[in-house]
Amino acid sequence: MTNHSLFKRLVGFALLFALLIPAATVSSGGLDLQGDTSAQSGGGPIGNTGFPISPVSNASGHYSEVRPSVVYNSGFMQTYLAVWDQADSSSTNTVVYGQFMDRDGRLTGYRFRISPELGPNINADVSYDPTRDRYLVVYEVGIGIYGQFISNAGARLGSETTIVTGLVPTDTFYTSAVAYSPTSDKYLVTWRHNQGSSQGIEARTLSGDGLTWSSVWGLTGMIAGDPDLPDVAYSSPTDQFLVVWEQTNTDPDHDIYGQRIQMGGSPGPVGSVFSIHYTENDETAPAIAAIAKLTGIGQYLVTCQVDYGGVPSIDGRLVTDAGVLDGSPIYISPGKGYWPGVAGNDHTQEYLAAWVQGTQVQARTISTAGALDTVAYLTGRDPAHAAIASGPLGDFLITVDDRVSPSYPYDIFGYMWGTRVFLPLVTRNN
Repeated sequence: MTNHSLFKRLVGFALLFALLIPAATVSSGGLDLQGDTSAQSGGGPIGNTGFPISPVSNASGHYSEVRPSVVYNSGFMQTYLAVWDQADSSSTNTVVYGQFMDRDGRLTGYRFRISPELGPNINADVSYDPTRDRYLVVYEVGIGIYGQFISNAGARLGSETTIVTGLVPTDTFYTSAVAYSPTSDKYLVTWRHNQGSSQGIEARTLSGDGLTWSSVWGLTGMIAGDPDLPDVAYSSPTDQFLVVWEQTNTDPDHDIYGQRIQMGGSPGPVGSVFSIHYTENDETAPAIAAIAKLTGIGQYLVTCQVDYGGVPSIDGRLVTDAGVLDGSPIYISPGKGYWPGVAGNDHTQEYLAAWVQGTQVQARTISTAGALDTVAYLTGRDPAHAAIASGPLGDFLITVDDRVSPSYPYDIFGYMWGTRVFLPLVTRNN
């Protein structure tokens, strides 16, 4: 082969790879509002400073933007959607906002309002329907849980959907979470129900077209065990969801419990409520993710915050899609840790867990066998409420609420995680 032919072939390969591999830069700034385009190979943080997702506020400009949730659009758009809530100038009304980002974390368009009515619209969660290329955002309004369908351009689709509602102060609903089953074309929404001195975790499905509701399933019954903070993930091999929550046991302290809900056959709870994290310590704030393993079965990773004698840390347990604990507890954070988030990536067969510790966001990947990778330490100032979405081909987006400076309100920031490979577009054969 002549040098000229070899040169043309190398250039052709380089151009092909350049088209297949996304750009490595994240054009948004960090907490200091400076761009960071550094990257790490082997799957890790792409830069270590957070970039602003919500408009960066000033001390007198507006109230804090907090409690993010994030999901990835796996269809044609291939974008992330982050949602969060923010109080208005009255400090009594709270609105749910959203912001799209491309697969490399660059903001696309401007933030947009999701909740149509003023009120205490808080604790938003979001799920994506690839069949219709749209989102369902759910949030609490005190007297009930409501939802709003959003297009891939951020437009409201139809009117606000009532998921469950009651009467103040005797019948109220809080901390909703949502996931979607593409196999059955159904969303599962779960929440905490307060009724006098009793509380319970409940759930129901909504058809993908938004027209048909199931009955409400009481997963715990109405009890005095203070069940709270439900989260849910979907396992595709068995077409079922696993709902997890914290609940006081007889110790007394909180443990983490779960209930499987099947979609195929006769939809509804399957099996019994089972314990996931249970020690003499206080386990709270569960977060859950799922992976379809290459062996053809499903698996969940359930993380939580564990109080070891006044020192909170982040632990995890693997759970099969049959509702069986898989292996021993996983000690995820090397030191203190608060407010975990977790996501699973089918392509790389690994989970990413993130949490906050002091001024840092910390994160590490975990294999389906429970093996821990190196902890990454990401720059922040006062972060809280980690949430993660699994993106394309092993990428993740971590979101937190944080401040630009101690005197500022909270805003929403993001950290990209993945692998970026740089190849030359021109190769010279000497």
